[in-house]
Amino acid sequence: MKGRLVITVYAQNFEDVYLWRALGHVEHGQYVDVGAHDPDDDSVTRLFYEAGWRGVNVEPVPTMAEQLVARRPDDVVVRAACGGTEGDVTLYEVVGTGLSTLDPDDAEEIRKLGRTVIAHQTPLVTLNSLLTQYGGDPVHFLKIDVQGAVRSVLEGCDFSIWRPWVLVIDATMPLSRELNDREWEPLVTEARYEKVLFDGLNNYYVAQEHPELRAAFALPPNIFDDFVLPSSHGLVDQCDIEALHRDAAALAQKLEDAQAAALDFEELARSTEQWAKSTEAQLKVSEKQAAEALAQAAEATRTMKRMRHSFSWAVTAPLRAVPTAARESGKIAVPKAKRALRPALDAGLRVVRRNDTVLRVAKKVASRVPSLDARLRAFASSRPAPEDRQ
Repeated sequence: MKGRLVITVYAQNFEDVYLWRALGHVEHGQYVDVGAHDPDDDSVTRLFYEAGWRGVNVEPVPTMAEQLVARRPDDVVVRAACGGTEGDVTLYEVVGTGLSTLDPDDAEEIRKLGRTVIAHQTPLVTLNSLLTQYGGDPVHFLKIDVQGAVRSVLEGCDFSIWRPWVLVIDATMPLSRELNDREWEPLVTEARYEKVLFDGLNNYYVAQEHPELRAAFALPPNIFDDFVLPSSHGLVDQCDIEALHRDAAALAQKLEDAQAAALDFEELARSTEQWAKSTEAQLKVSEKQAAEALAQAAEATRTMKRMRHSFSWAVTAPLRAVPTAARESGKIAVPKAKRALRPALDAGLRVVRRNDTVLRVAKKVASRVPSLDARLRAFASSRPAPEDRQ
């Protein structure tokens, strides 16, 4: 839940969830773990060690005891088995598991399942001696997981002196759901402890002087306990975790590619915007130039129309006809071209002769080009006056 502490739990059957509900409010509490095994994987006490608690770990398997020493420098680690007397016993170590036992019959059954079992000697100590030497008061919880030797462990503890608030005891046969608590539970209940829960693997007992802790065991672990599991937990599918890591990496790469593409698109958008602005400016210039050209064309058209309706255009029509006829008949002989032009020249000459104003203008124009004036005079003299040809 928002604003609440989220815990990481490690115990294989959520034993630490129940215990944290009951005892998480205690600062710098103390535990005793008989059969501690691994300091991290499936550990009932790791959560509490991380929360500042300290305690005594009893573990007879040498490799596990060494790991506890390395990983729990502030805890007491006792490399021994725990029982009702002191001395040496044979430990049947089930390699790579937490099933090691002092019972030869249990060891043989486990060996038949294909497990590797190694027998070696180990010290045997009692809880009374351990608590006297290392323990303090109070012990907030005592956890016992000794594969068939629970009664012996309980017989070595004087519960009239040592009063752990909560007991967590493995209550089934090895690798089985079959309960084995009938042979030892009376030792617990007679010591004024009340059973509050069986979780399928363990029995939980609360000291009668701490009835306020009973409610913590009323419900199974649930969403309101605000816990998460580490990737190493036995209930977490490692293949799925690895797949999630791969998916996360692939998603991160896609995100990175998308971000790069977004940057490229942003750059393209900026370039396009700049091009659009440049093109718009050029278009405005082109539109202005086109408008000016259209205006000039319109003015030229108006000028041409005025010129064609002018008097001078009519007067100079014969002169314009000459080059036009020459262009249209580039391959015609010169004499033929002259004959073709004579009617037009005659018509122009008649206009000039009959109109004094036109005559004066023609003379004025011709006088400016002596060679043209001579040619026109020669042509005019060679053509009879209109009244002479009637």
